[in-house]
Amino acid sequence: MRRFFGLIAAACGALALTAPATAATWRVDDDMQQCPGALPSINAAVVVAMPGDTILVCPGLYNETVQVPKTLTLRGSTPPFHGNRCLNEPAADPTKYSIVTGLAIHGFNLLANDIVLEGFVVRQTGGPAIQTSPIFSGYLVEKNVVENSTFGIYLQSSGVETTRVTGNCIRDNNQPGSASGNGIYSDAGLHDARIEHNWFTGHTSAAMVLAAGSGGVPPDQEDIVFAHNRLIDDSSIVLFGTTRAQIIHNYSLRHAGSGVFLGGANTDIKVAHNQLLQGGTGISVLNAFGAGNPNVDLVIERNRIAGGVGNGISLTGTSGHVVRYNSIERKAGPTSDGIRLNNANNNKLFKNHSNRNTSDGIHVLANSAGNWINGNHMSRNGEHDCHDDSVGPGTAGTANIWRKNHARTENRPGLCKKRGRG
Repeated sequence: MRRFFGLIAAACGALALTAPATAATWRVDDDMQQCPGALPSINAAVVVAMPGDTILVCPGLYNETVQVPKTLTLRGSTPPFHGNRCLNEPAADPTKYSIVTGLAIHGFNLLANDIVLEGFVVRQTGGPAIQTSPIFSGYLVEKNVVENSTFGIYLQSSGVETTRVTGNCIRDNNQPGSASGNGIYSDAGLHDARIEHNWFTGHTSAAMVLAAGSGGVPPDQEDIVFAHNRLIDDSSIVLFGTTRAQIIHNYSLRHAGSGVFLGGANTDIKVAHNQLLQGGTGISVLNAFGAGNPNVDLVIERNRIAGGVGNGISLTGTSGHVVRYNSIERKAGPTSDGIRLNNANNNKLFKNHSNRNTSDGIHVLANSAGNWINGNHMSRNGEHDCHDDSVGPGTAGTANIWRKNHARTENRPGLCKKRGRG
C-alpha cells in the first residue's frame, strides 16, 4: 500500500513538473504616473514576455516602432471609437489613451500567430500604422484608432487560422508614401480573414483594397468577408484577384468613386445587402486587365443604392454575372443609369427595381449581347425605363432577351410590359 501511494505521489510530481507555467501580465507606462513600477516601453515588455503573456499599456505617448515576434496579447487603454467618436473626436490625449507613434515605417509589426492587438491609438507613421505577416495567421486586431498614417492596416495572413479585424476606427490615413490614402491595404497574400464592424472615414484612395491580383499577378487572396462596416465620407471597397469573398451588410454614405469596385481577376464574389447612398457609382465591375483576367461568377443582390451621381450598377467589359433583387433610385448625374451594361455579355438581370434615375432604368449599350433581362421594375426614369441600343435576333430586334419587365417608357416597342396592364 505504501508503494502504491508512493507511485501516485511520484506521478503527480511528474505532472506538476510538466504542467505549463501560468501566463504572466506585464505593465507598461511611459512616465510611471498611471502605473508606477511598470516597464518604460512596449518593446521592453515584448522582450521579456513569453508567448501567451499579456502586456497592458497604460495611457501615454509611446514614440516607438513595436516589433512583436511572439504570440502575445497587447492591450491599450483606449476605449472603442465608434459612431460620432470616430467621425469627430480627437484621440490625442496621452493622459487618457495609449498612443503609439511609429518612429519608422509602422507602429506595430505583428510577426507571430494569434497576436491580439486591442485598445491603441496608432498614428502618424511613415507607412502602415499596423502590419501583419503573410506567413502567420489568427490575428485579432480590434477596438483600435488607426489614423493619420500613410495607410492604416497592411493586412496579410496565411489562413491557417481565421484573422479578424473588428471594431476599429480607421480614419484619415493619407500621409505621403506608397499605398497612401487606404484604410486597409493588402497585396502580399491574405487568406481566411473577416473585416467586420469597423468605421472608416476620410481616405482619398480606398477604405479597403485587396490588390494582390493587380497587374495580372495570380490571385493570392481568398475566403475574405467584409461585413457590417460603416463608411462615412470615405472611398471604395476594392477587389483585384480575389477568390471567394463576401461584401455584405456594409453601409456607405457619400462615398467618393464607386462604393464597391471589382477590378478584375475576381472569382466567386458575393455583393449583397449593402446600402450605398449619396455617392458615386454604387457597384462597378470592370475587367481592368483585359480578357485574360476576367471577373468570374459574381452575384450582386439585394443592395440598396440611392442618390448621388454615376450609375447604380455598372458592368463594363465583363460577362456571366447575376444581378438580382437590387433597389436603385435617384442616381442624379447627367447620364446616370440605374443599371448599365457596356460591352457586357451573357449576364442575368432579374427582379431589380430602378426608379427616378436621371437617364435610364436599365441601359444596354450597343456592344452588349446575350443578356437575359427578366422581371425588373422601372419607373419615372429621365430618358427611358428600358433602353437597349444593340441589334440582333433578340427581343424587339436587340441582341438581348427582355421578358416580363414592368415599366412605362422604352426606346423600342416590345422591351417592357407597360405598368398597369396586368
